[in-house]
Amino acid sequence: MGTASQTNMYALKFVSFCVVFLYSAPCGQAYTWYTGEQRLTEFQSDYANSKADIFFLMDNSGSLIYNGRTGFRDEKVFITSLLTKIKIAKPATRVSIIRFGTHATIDINYISNLNGLNNKCEFNEAFSRIKYTGVMTNMNAGFQKVEEILFGAQSTNVRPWKVIDPKGVYVNKVVFLLTDGEYNNGGNPMSKINNIKTNNVELFAVGVGGVDQSFMRSAATTAGHYFYYSDFNSFRELATHIRGDPYQPDYDAEHVPKSKCTSTCDDNASCGCGLLSGKYICICHAGFYGTGEKGKCTACTHGTYKKYPGLAEKSCTNCPGNSGHNKLGSKTIQDCKCNKGYEGSPASGKACTIKPCRSLPIPSDGYTNPTSCGSDYRSVCTFNCDYGFELIGPKVRTCTVRDDNKGAAYWSPTDTAPDCK
Repeated sequence: MGTASQTNMYALKFVSFCVVFLYSAPCGQAYTWYTGEQRLTEFQSDYANSKADIFFLMDNSGSLIYNGRTGFRDEKVFITSLLTKIKIAKPATRVSIIRFGTHATIDINYISNLNGLNNKCEFNEAFSRIKYTGVMTNMNAGFQKVEEILFGAQSTNVRPWKVIDPKGVYVNKVVFLLTDGEYNNGGNPMSKINNIKTNNVELFAVGVGGVDQSFMRSAATTAGHYFYYSDFNSFRELATHIRGDPYQPDYDAEHVPKSKCTSTCDDNASCGCGLLSGKYICICHAGFYGTGEKGKCTACTHGTYKKYPGLAEKSCTNCPGNSGHNKLGSKTIQDCKCNKGYEGSPASGKACTIKPCRSLPIPSDGYTNPTSCGSDYRSVCTFNCDYGFELIGPKVRTCTVRDDNKGAAYWSPTDTAPDCK
């Protein structure tokens, strides 16, 4: 039976979060203080459309009990909220969940174990099954599991990061540590935290309640990377604020059985996972738009395309400006060609520009109508001579192109400069 002071101490146990992602700050760079909401919202924005490998280390110890509920539940709310704007899929962000109590357990490992679908839908299902047990606090074992995945026996399929490939293509590594900060089993984790810092990572820490501020400041990269919340109510409010409104641009339909969807999907649709929402819905194939349900997928119209299976309820993507095509059900921007009289590279996403004819000089002793003739495709220029002079060559010139739109624009019926005699 503990003393009253011990009881109060455990009542004030806290949850901290360390965000670790891979890039080093320039020497001498000044850091400013942010609220937890501002900084974590920035984190969401930074990683919303990029690749990252994110670890969540969840404290599973008995000290997380408060007011008849567990901080473990709040940890799960925080993780779910933080991930609302981050896509989970093999080619995007990969996630790992590691619980640590008396021992550490890897509950989810999408970072190096690539045998499953590894998308947001599968993550949500697996994450919902993770339960609180509550024993000791072996934070050291949790970091050891991270090291096993990054550096050890489970690192085979880990994507390279900056410490391995500093000038090449690399994927940021991020670790969120959720703990009461009072390790009481397995030894001091600081050597493993320092190992993470040595490997060119950055640590953010968020404390709740009776936080060991000395430990947290030592764990964080700078004082500006340490955040504090007085209680779990404030902590849950933070999770709500950073959640925001989910945006749904990407879906994963690879190997997802149609039985996962509650609606009957169209013949030109598949059952897919929303990589942000984590929900299964019918999505039209590439080259089709609509809601995805039976009879609700339509082929992309002329001048549009859709390169991915996904939700596009009203239309496909238009070709870049001044380009188009005559195909139905186009799946690629490569089908987009410049309209007649225009030139450029619409396949690169850039609008085509109008072709110019060479400028025709105004003959001496003559003039044009209009006074300043244009030289772009379809420009019409009429030449006249002053009184007493006769025009040599056609009076009216039109800037035109070949029927196949190849080559430069030219004046028709002749590209020869007019003259007045």
